[in-house]
This record gives sequence, structure tokens and C-alpha cells, in this order.
Amino acid sequence: MVSLVERPGPAQRQESSVYVPPGWPGRVRPPGTSDWELTATEFLLDCCPADYRRYRLLRRHPVVLAMFATVFVEAQVA
Repeated sequence: MVSLVERPGPAQRQESSVYVPPGWPGRVRPPGTSDWELTATEFLLDCCPADYRRYRLLRRHPVVLAMFATVFVEAQVA
């Protein structure tokens, strides 16, 4: 069992850098940081039609939202 004395405190924790791929949006937090899924969801919703914000399902399933955003953006570029 670890005592309170042995537990690393905030001053003892080491900062680690998080890799983000080239082109990662600046307003989306890096993966693994707090609330990064929320910032990614907001970014993806900004890429989609405004109607998509009404669907709570897309907020609960960001992978589905990412698929819809990809299809929508590709259709706009083509």
C-alpha cells in the first residue's frame, strides 16, 4: 500500500509532450488531454451543416460525427 508521503504530488509529476500530427487544428486539444473529445466534437460540428448540432446522437458518438463531417467536407471540395 502506498502512503500519502510516497504518492507523487503535483510538483513531482513530470510534464510529457503529446504528439499531434501535422495539420492538427489549433483549437482541438491533443489526444489524451482533458476534454479533448469535447473540443474535437465542436470542431467537427463546425465542419458540418448547422442542423447537425440538433442531434444529440452525434455528440454521443463522435466517430459517427467524424464520418459525416468527412463526407460533407469531401462533397464541398469536389
